[in-house]
Amino acid sequence: MFDPERCYDVAVIGGGLCGFAAARLLALHGSRVVLVERRPVLGWEATWAFHTELDGRRSDAARWLVDALAAAGGRRGRALDPPVAETLLDGAAASLGIDLLLYAQPVALGQHEGRVAAVVLGTKAGELPVRAKAFIDATENAILWQLAGSALEWPEGCPARHTLFLNCCQGLDLDEPRPLHDLPGEADVVLRPTPWPGEVAVDFGIQACDVRRARRALPNLLRTLREHVAGLDHALVTAVGTEPYPLATARVGDAEGCRHASLPNLYGAIAWVGWGPQRPACSTLDDRLALGEAVAHTVVAQAMAGVLGEVTELDSPAPLPHSRVAPPVHEADVVVCGGGTGGALAAIAAARQGARTVVLEAATCLGGIGTGGGIHSYYHGVAGGIQDDVDALVAELAPLFGPSGGFHPEAKKVALELLAAEAGVQVVYNTTITGAQTTPAPSRLPATADAEPPRLLEAVVAAGPGGNALYKAKAFVDATGDGDLAAMAGAQFTFGREADGLPHAYSLPAGRISGDGKLLITNFDAGYCDPTDAVDLTRARRRALGHYRQPTYQAPSRFVYIAPILGLRNSRQVVGDYRLTLADEIAGREFPDVIAYAFSHFDNHGFDYENESDEAMLWVWLLGYWGRRIGCEIPYRTLLPRGIDGLLMGCRALSLTHDAHNQLRMQRDLQRIGEAAGVAAALAAAKGLTPRELPIGDLQAALLASGALGPREQPRLPEPQPEPPIHDPSWVPAQPPALPLAERAAQLGTENAQEAAWELLRSGDDALPLLLDAVNAEKPATRFWASVALAMLGRPEAAPELRAALAERRAEVPEGRKTAPLWRSAAVLLGRIADEASVPQLCDVLTAPDADLDAIVAAVRALGRIADPTAAPAIAALADRADLPDQRVFQVSGAGINPVRENARWQIDLAAAEALARLGSPRPDIPERHLADDRAYVRRHAQRIAQLTKDRAEPEPSD
Repeated sequence: MFDPERCYDVAVIGGGLCGFAAARLLALHGSRVVLVERRPVLGWEATWAFHTELDGRRSDAARWLVDALAAAGGRRGRALDPPVAETLLDGAAASLGIDLLLYAQPVALGQHEGRVAAVVLGTKAGELPVRAKAFIDATENAILWQLAGSALEWPEGCPARHTLFLNCCQGLDLDEPRPLHDLPGEADVVLRPTPWPGEVAVDFGIQACDVRRARRALPNLLRTLREHVAGLDHALVTAVGTEPYPLATARVGDAEGCRHASLPNLYGAIAWVGWGPQRPACSTLDDRLALGEAVAHTVVAQAMAGVLGEVTELDSPAPLPHSRVAPPVHEADVVVCGGGTGGALAAIAAARQGARTVVLEAATCLGGIGTGGGIHSYYHGVAGGIQDDVDALVAELAPLFGPSGGFHPEAKKVALELLAAEAGVQVVYNTTITGAQTTPAPSRLPATADAEPPRLLEAVVAAGPGGNALYKAKAFVDATGDGDLAAMAGAQFTFGREADGLPHAYSLPAGRISGDGKLLITNFDAGYCDPTDAVDLTRARRRALGHYRQPTYQAPSRFVYIAPILGLRNSRQVVGDYRLTLADEIAGREFPDVIAYAFSHFDNHGFDYENESDEAMLWVWLLGYWGRRIGCEIPYRTLLPRGIDGLLMGCRALSLTHDAHNQLRMQRDLQRIGEAAGVAAALAAAKGLTPRELPIGDLQAALLASGALGPREQPRLPEPQPEPPIHDPSWVPAQPPALPLAERAAQLGTENAQEAAWELLRSGDDALPLLLDAVNAEKPATRFWASVALAMLGRPEAAPELRAALAERRAEVPEGRKTAPLWRSAAVLLGRIADEASVPQLCDVLTAPDADLDAIVAAVRALGRIADPTAAPAIAALADRADLPDQRVFQVSGAGINPVRENARWQIDLAAAEALARLGSPRPDIPERHLADDRAYVRRHAQRIAQLTKDRAEPEPSD
């Protein structure tokens, strides 16, 4: 795992095949190596650009790769399989002990005494330094040389090739490349063999290495191929290059061979004038592997000769938390940061309103999870607005790409590219937001004495392949998904759930072919990650990729692509002018400043509801309502970060509670939110207003005109209720019951007990007499469900029956998906009402042989809430045991892979440490066990519990 505090022997910047070969050789020679790549893959030339011809005779790295591919079944002739290559390259880096950092762009050099001491990396979390004795620039654009002041000379036009894979081809079993010289309207198209039967690769030339140009050329190419090439009329497009493969490299000066003329510990590959007329070519995969290996041999030789010297220090010992401002400076009316699910539509919507619009996207496509993320189907949500235009164009393009479960992801990439170009959007790919510039903003609103002064967002700093750039705008849209821009601007936010800060599980989907020739999704939860941390994001991507690694791959079960974009469902939730709640969604609330509609269900992929809110536990474990449809109107205020002007949220990080996000995170919902944010940004920019000052009627009129608002799109929901006061903390909305309360109370002991308990709970004080009577009923089921409602109302009268359910280990599981045994829910509820009499029974759970991971954590958390010191010895003894159940099994949403398991001992330990601290028996050794965990979310929670333990251990100051 990459460590910014470590000084490496060699840092290789650029994780393509050249950089991989260099890092591999250095690691084999015993060097401590870090490999840095701006993409989330190694060997991008083969794994992303799909340049797949490899001879394997020119270098040791090439021979290793050829042998590994052949052994895995991912090579035939000279052709390799990109997904197999991706898993092999990552696995090799891990086995060699190479530290890897993905998602990182070099933005500055730290120099000291004429040498490079560090390279400063721009990430979505700001800047990180990488320190080393020597640096190898293996980037395709010689970025370190550029940062050192050298000029690049690119060949005119920089020609490239773009590749796509076609499957289900009839009668095309190629052994050699087949140029299509006579293809009407197309030039320089070649069919190439692949390792798999029924599959061909098609690559075509483009004049410039520009993925936008290549993508826009696809419809005509596919139409021509289907009409004029036998065997391709019914073929299925299974993957298209994430970016083109360049056929030429830049030339730079200031070099002596592969070494920088004035920075003696900086070496380079791919783009070096210093090689002279004999400079190695870089047009093939073999060329790149051989060149990387040659440069690494030079570094090894000079290290052995003592040329590299000792570790040097950065000029600035502590890099700034946000990226430094650097030219060039770009200006627009609206800048959309992130071109994903919401951001793509935000940019198109803003441009259609006449705003000069720029969208900055870290990947190489628009659309986010539905395109580059591989989730090419809609799950709930409401149609209408610009997304109807997108879907119509996708449907028009679909026959060119072939049958797909849902929409075809490559067709949607093309559709969004075409619509963005038509609207006049300037799309900037491979660019990560690393900082924000704000100034004090005048406020026209009354403020309290302790209110933070508002800030106006004026510019963002973005790291791209050429380093930093500054983007100024009249209005900004944060469509980063994780609220990166809002956080950098100083907005308040929450992260994950309250109990342990854990966000929603993430996934790494892949594509496969069904038996009837359709493109299908394999989707599984790979664990948790902190998407705001580039190191943890790297770990998460690699962990998920490891689940696709197999000894051998077979044609029927292979994956035709691995998604370039991780499926990140949740991290930050920005605190806005209004915060939408689960109660709003359950009640189907309406808002006067409505800008969108949303509906789905409580789509939490987790199973450990003892760590969720009590309301979530009730909704799923007890009521069985995980799949019940809920939703409401979305108010404009959820798009306005509190205390920040000039910024709108256009992604899943809008102002929601963690519970509410489980419903409001579907693609259609976020596309609607993106459109509303883009329109609002454009209108505000045109009127010279901040988005907060924009009259809501103007925005709603524009959304009505586009079809994003309107009666025909409203979902069928429960009867909407008036908006509650903003200061009202109540979770349970006051609603009239569907049946008279007495009839509902009579159902508590029947098959309708869950619905009856819910209706009585919603009725609050009006139902209290009936609940107090039912809790003493003769029938145990009546007593239990009455006790559930009473416990949620905070009433101690619920305790006796809940204690009985716990003591008897009542194993009945309520009807519904993801429900749990009654006794486990009883433990949570006893903690909610702080029932001290239940402490012995809860302690018994800690030693019960049938208690699983969730039951143990539920009991520990309940004991912590009750705070009875007599429970401390039992909790301490639990934390010292080595025989506890500790495996967390994750959800699988699409066939094709087994469920992922993860060690979750940290959940027991940190829950125990937190409880012990609250009981007055702090154990600092328990959180210390997890402070060095390689998972950022575990370290972060361990740090919080360690601080709580320290605070509780220190004596109170005396007067």
